[in-house]
Amino acid sequence: MKTLIKTKGNLERTIRAILTTAAALLLLSTMTYANSKSFTFTNNTGEVAKDLHIEFQRSTNYVSQTPANSFENQNGDGTSRQNFGQGTGTGVPAGGSIKIKVSWPSGSTPKVKKAWWTNSGDEDKINKSDKIGNYLKFDRASGEFVNANATGNGQYMITAQGIPYMFQQTPGDLPSQSAAKFATFIDNIDIGAVLALNGNVVDFTIYDLDNPNNIDIQIVQMDLTQPFIFQTMPMPTPPEFTQHQQMSANDFMLMWEPHPLADHYLLQGWDMLLQDTIHIEVPVGSNGIFPVDNLPKGRDYVWRVATSYEPSGEYISGYSFAYTISTYCPAPSTVFTAPIGTTNAVLNWSAVENSIGYGIFGRQQGTSQVVSIQIPGETSTSYSANGLSGATTYEYAVVAYCDFSGNIVQSAFSPIEIFTTQNSSTMKSIDGILETTGSDLVSIYPNPAHQKVTVKSIVENDDGVRVRVFNNTGKLVYATSLNESNESVISTQFWSNGLYTVEVEGQSGRKVHKLVIAH
Repeated sequence: MKTLIKTKGNLERTIRAILTTAAALLLLSTMTYANSKSFTFTNNTGEVAKDLHIEFQRSTNYVSQTPANSFENQNGDGTSRQNFGQGTGTGVPAGGSIKIKVSWPSGSTPKVKKAWWTNSGDEDKINKSDKIGNYLKFDRASGEFVNANATGNGQYMITAQGIPYMFQQTPGDLPSQSAAKFATFIDNIDIGAVLALNGNVVDFTIYDLDNPNNIDIQIVQMDLTQPFIFQTMPMPTPPEFTQHQQMSANDFMLMWEPHPLADHYLLQGWDMLLQDTIHIEVPVGSNGIFPVDNLPKGRDYVWRVATSYEPSGEYISGYSFAYTISTYCPAPSTVFTAPIGTTNAVLNWSAVENSIGYGIFGRQQGTSQVVSIQIPGETSTSYSANGLSGATTYEYAVVAYCDFSGNIVQSAFSPIEIFTTQNSSTMKSIDGILETTGSDLVSIYPNPAHQKVTVKSIVENDDGVRVRVFNNTGKLVYATSLNESNESVISTQFWSNGLYTVEVEGQSGRKVHKLVIAH
């Protein structure tokens, strides 16, 4: 039974430590106590491993392995090394795990100093020449409380952040009684930081210690007739999504960074429209890659993932940041036309991520003949239409094409854009930029601009002058109208350096300028 330890105060994150208690009375004539612990090793090499080599920080004795007979040979050198080999069998498959149980006479739980897999089938071959994969990152060893009925003086000195505290067990106490007193002792330690164990403790087989300040706790002196082992445990953190691969319009491969503590992952996703939530348990052997297939098309989905860690009971990290995927090829959200001449116009649209090209479908307004133009390339977001008629109204829309692993999908149509070409009698061309004849309608200064730029109309009483600014990809970045003084001061301090198009249109005509931003 697990008792949850609450944290005192509001904390941004909780680093919990695990204190595991177990009773073991070993009745030997010498009255010594044998301690044992199982360590789990997972084969993440991507291939079958026929050998496992472990170096502990202290001497241990081999006890058992689970599953049994995963390794048929075992060779311990009497010190800190344990070597296992499988000459004729299959060893540990890729993604598989094995628990190795070892024992030691007294003192704290031995930690794994280094472990690695090899593939020779020879348990004696430990020179690492045939090592496969990386050295295992091993930090899963949990703490244990090995305690018979108290027979000694029961005195312990424990330091928290270097400050000594004395803990006294009572002779004759059962392990659960000793553990309960230790819980109270920990709860009463006051070093100006959160360190709490709260709740009604019924069964001390497992309980948690909230340690959000990551306080260093060590047993520096103990009653050796009652070995007491305390070890801080790392807690899992949420994995983070790295990317996704869209296999088709509704099939995806989700990818996240594998967590070294994970026993498995908890994947959660929901439809942003219907809010239908699904939960999937993903095995650790997936290495952070999981396919999500047959999602309904035309929807946005949110996914997040958590790490589940089971050293002696399940501990789940918080969920990762939300990760959104869409089961459709989106249409360009913005379409505009600038500049516009008598027989030509530049058609512009916003870019669509992961598109491989675009299609333009247009016609003269009021007619039925539609002209389609294919524009290859994901960065092409404009098209110069020539051969148009002056003083004529046209309309068009744009679609995007997306490549989902060889499956080409067309988006829906963008909003329809309508424009009218200029009358040829009022237009001329200067440096390739179309503008109204007569005196200049606007003044733009400074150009190049740094922190701000002023747009001023020269024509008096020109009401309703509209100003639009487009970046070099054709995206609208700013729109306004001139004030009563026929001017507008535009802040450009957060604009990227580059070439911009400024379109000014009023009752007296229309003007297109080029603007350079240089910070």
